[in-house]
Amino acid sequence: MSRRNRRRPVRGRSRSTTGGANRTTLVLGLVISVMVLGGAWLWWSRPPTVGRDEVTLCPSDPALIPVVHTVLLERNSRWIARTGEFAPMDPNTIQEIAKHLLREVASLPKFSQVVVHEVSYDRETIFEPVASICNPGDGSDGNIVFSNPALAQEEYRDRYLQPFRTILHERGGWSKDHAYSLWDALDRVAGLIFGDPALAHAGRSLSVVSDFIVPENFGAKSLRTRSNAELTEAPPAPTFRSPGFGGAEVKMVYVRKRYRDTPDIQGEEHLGWWTRYFTDRDAVVTEVHHVGLGE
Repeated sequence: MSRRNRRRPVRGRSRSTTGGANRTTLVLGLVISVMVLGGAWLWWSRPPTVGRDEVTLCPSDPALIPVVHTVLLERNSRWIARTGEFAPMDPNTIQEIAKHLLREVASLPKFSQVVVHEVSYDRETIFEPVASICNPGDGSDGNIVFSNPALAQEEYRDRYLQPFRTILHERGGWSKDHAYSLWDALDRVAGLIFGDPALAHAGRSLSVVSDFIVPENFGAKSLRTRSNAELTEAPPAPTFRSPGFGGAEVKMVYVRKRYRDTPDIQGEEHLGWWTRYFTDRDAVVTEVHHVGLGE
C-alpha cells in the first residue's frame, strides 16, 4: 500500500512534464513561424534599392528624376554714372538672394536635379554648370529597419544644401560687366538643359538672379540719357531663336539698381517685357522677388 502510494506521484509528474514540453515546443514553433513569415514580409516589402552617382547623388536611371531645377546667376553690374566704376553688391542683398534660392532648393522633391549656371561673358566660354546635384532626400521617408534616417539627414545637409549655400555666397557679388550676358545664357538653358531628351518627363523650374536690364537698344539708350530727359520709348517686343522652356515655372530674383543720372530702366514696363519674354517661350513667371537697395 505504501509502495503503491510512492509510485503514483512519480507517474503524475511525468505526464505533467511531457505536457509542458509539448506546449513549449508548440509555442516555440509558433514564434519561429511568425518570425519567418515576418522576415519574409519585410523582405518582399522592402523599398527598392536606387543606384546613384556618388558625386552628383543623382539616380542612375534619369527616369527617377521628377524635377530639373536650374539656377542662373547673372553677377554683372552696370556702372555708376557719376564715377564710371562698377558697383559692388551690398552684403545684405547677397544674403537675401541666398535665402530665396536656398528655400527653393530645399523645397524640391527627392531625386530632383539642381543645376547652377553662371552667365557666360563671352562666346568662347563653354556653358558648363557651376554645380549639378540631386536631392538625396532628408531621411523623413525612411525608417530604422531599412535605412538610417539620421545618416540621411546628415548627407542631405552636408552634401546637398551646404554646397549650394557656399556657391551662393562665394558667387553672390558682382563681376565686371560684359555685353554678352543673360539673353544668350537663357537660350542655352532652354536648349541644353530643358531640351535634354533624357529629362523630357521631368518637371521644369528656373530661378534667375539678374538686374533684368532689357537686352535691346532701349537699355543702352537709357544709360546715355540725362536725368532731365523723359523716357518715351517702351521696350521692344521679345525676339528669340532657340527652343522654349518646356512649361517651366520661373522665379525672378530682380536685383534693383538706382542710378543717379539715368531714368528708371527697371520699372514695370521692363518687368512686363521679361514676363512676355518667358510667356512667349512656353514658361510662366510664378514669383518675382525684388532685392537690393540700389545706389
